[in-house]
Amino acid sequence: MAGMFGLRPPVSAVSPGLTVSPGFVDLKLSEAQPQAQASITLTNTYTVPLRLSAELQAIDEAGGRLLPSGTLDGALTEVLAMSETDITIPAHGAHTITLAANQQDSLSPGGHYAILLLTQQSANGTQIGLKGAASVTVFLTQATGEHQDLHLDSLRYDRTIFRLPRHARIVLNNTGNTHTVPRVVAALRHGDTLLAKGIANQSSQVLLPGKTLDAAIELDSLSGRWLPGRVRLGVTYRGDTGPEERQVLETFWYVPPVFVAGCAVLMVMALVAAWLGRTYRRTLQRWAAGLHTWLVQRIRHKLVARPRPVQMPKPLPSKKPQTVQRPMAPDVRPGNQKLK
Repeated sequence: MAGMFGLRPPVSAVSPGLTVSPGFVDLKLSEAQPQAQASITLTNTYTVPLRLSAELQAIDEAGGRLLPSGTLDGALTEVLAMSETDITIPAHGAHTITLAANQQDSLSPGGHYAILLLTQQSANGTQIGLKGAASVTVFLTQATGEHQDLHLDSLRYDRTIFRLPRHARIVLNNTGNTHTVPRVVAALRHGDTLLAKGIANQSSQVLLPGKTLDAAIELDSLSGRWLPGRVRLGVTYRGDTGPEERQVLETFWYVPPVFVAGCAVLMVMALVAAWLGRTYRRTLQRWAAGLHTWLVQRIRHKLVARPRPVQMPKPLPSKKPQTVQRPMAPDVRPGNQKLK
């Protein structure tokens, strides 16, 4: 019906294959804990049963890689044991195996490593032509006498006095007797100002005992610098389980190109001003004298031509006329005098 109407059959969300969980196991032995074990779950998503053979192999210790490399040494063969080596997982089923470790006097202090290799077999127990395989990394640690020691052997970076470093490269040496995951942070500072920062070993690569890690660091710029000064590059590093943190500091001078360009512009301006001063000194003096004379004349003209305000006297307050009565004088005209 689906093909008739042009519809596709539903696709399974889980692709066929073998799933191993976890991808690595970490076993620790000590005088207080002489035994340790871990469970590994194998899931078969095929539609048919899957037969596997389990085998412990050594790692590539010469190259410092966690890859299968031949037969396991005798000391680890006595310590490690699997619950079964011939495994059959039903279709769409799961199966759990156990890996155990037992304390032995022959086990030296520190880290020991192995690979649990799971190889597909045919139904009759023989290997097939195109075989599939899966692996589980085994970290075994003899805690009695274990110690971690990480050293920075080399620090290189690209820089000039006019340019801050953008890339750095470090070489870390694991001088301890157990594995570790280096954590490295590089910071470029001027005083308390953080100029750039970078992180190394972001993929969390495991560093085995006696091996070195050559890692690059990209320094991401966070802020700028306008004035020259002393800049310090600090690299802080430690192991993932190490108790102490170590730091390496290097100090150098840095002169920003902007500062150099500004000084060059100011120098050119000063030279031009000095040349103009020597060449046109008399002309400039005449211009300055003429400008001074013109300004003085303008100021005087303003002061003379400015009309001064005339203050008019204030009018006296008006008063009403007063009538004064005076006694009349006697009429002394001739003929009008009366004799007494």
